[in-house]
Amino acid sequence: MALLSKAAIVSAIAAASQVSFKSVYVPALGGDVNVKIQTVAEREAMEDASFGKNKNKQPFRAVIFANAVVDEKGERLYKDEDIAAIANYPASIVMPVFNAYNEYNGITVEKVDEAEKNS
Repeated sequence: MALLSKAAIVSAIAAASQVSFKSVYVPALGGDVNVKIQTVAEREAMEDASFGKNKNKQPFRAVIFANAVVDEKGERLYKDEDIAAIANYPASIVMPVFNAYNEYNGITVEKVDEAEKNS
């Protein structure tokens, strides 16, 4: 396998960035929702909201849900103000989105468990 140049990496990222979400079926809702493929900056902000030095830490799965669910243009459907309400949604709605987010963004169960332990 050849070592990629910076130009090749930038080109591959630009092509991959055109797809900003994937759909996931949520049985409890009886339909699909779009789950965003996150940028590094978006991911860092979400982790900081749940695990950072912030005194008002928010529920991790609710933060993920609020940031991950997007419309057909890739725009968030939920605002940060919705996170408290999302934390009270049934797990049967939140977990398929949470699991799809992790899969689409290359996050393993081990990494999630480790992050939760360190919070």
